[in-house]
Amino acid sequence: MKLDLAKLRERLGSASTSAVSNVGEGIGRVDDSVQGAARYLIGERDGEFPDTKWGNARRLYTDVMHPYRNELDAEPLENAMVLGGSRALQAGLITAAGAGLLNLTNEFYNRYEGADYQEPGQLHLQ
Repeated sequence: MKLDLAKLRERLGSASTSAVSNVGEGIGRVDDSVQGAARYLIGERDGEFPDTKWGNARRLYTDVMHPYRNELDAEPLENAMVLGGSRALQAGLITAAGAGLLNLTNEFYNRYEGADYQEPGQLHLQ
C-alpha cells in the first residue's frame, strides 16, 4: 500500500478547514446570543426600539456597541473590522470598569488603614 501524500494533504486540509469553520460558527452563535441579550436589556423588542425620545439614541448605541453579524452588509473585511472593533471596545470598557473598582478598593483600604483586625459583631472568617 503506497501512501499518496497529495491526497492526504487534501483530506487533512478540508477536514481542518471544516473544523475551524464549525468552531468559528459556534463562537459566532454564542456572540449573537450575548449581543442579543445586551440589546434586549437596552430596550430592543423584535428588532425595534420604542418610539420615545431615547429610542433613536438607544438604536445608535446598540448599532455601534452591539451589532449583529447578519445585519452588516459591507465587505467581509469591513464586517470583521466592525465586529472586532465593537468587541474590543466592549472589552476595553469592562477592563476600565474593573480598574476603576480596583482603584476604589485600594483607596478605601488606604483611607481606613485596611482591615487589620476583627471588629466586634463581625462573622469569623475561618
